[in-house]
Amino acid sequence: MAHPWSLTSLNDAQFGPNGMRHFEQSLAAVAGTGLGVAARFELIAVVDSYVSGNVLHAVESLARGRAAEADPAMVAAAVAYGVAQLGTGEFPQLSAIYAEAAEAAGPPMTEDALTEQFERGLAALLDGLAGRMNIGKA
Repeated sequence: MAHPWSLTSLNDAQFGPNGMRHFEQSLAAVAGTGLGVAARFELIAVVDSYVSGNVLHAVESLARGRAAEADPAMVAAAVAYGVAQLGTGEFPQLSAIYAEAAEAAGPPMTEDALTEQFERGLAALLDGLAGRMNIGKA
């Protein structure tokens, strides 16, 4: 989140020493898993995908939070539009959540809350992968 530009900057990056260092670090992180090469690559890909996707969503959430603080009228208009859409009956799952949590706060918009959410998700992902890939089992 500190470097939101970094993910998109990799789109046109050529494979070189820095890319190799990153991949070397990733391989070192999974070296003790006992997995074969293909499984280690799969594990790295799954974790990289989680991290990349989470960062993109977190950066978007922080930007929306800043926009909301800067323009409360825009937020009110967006909420009114969303509530009107719920009234169409086309979104039963969202409508149920809205009715249940009408008094609750929205999704976290602080870096600390998003970091905690990331850490919980990463722990759950790693626990699931460890079980599925038999990592750490003798």
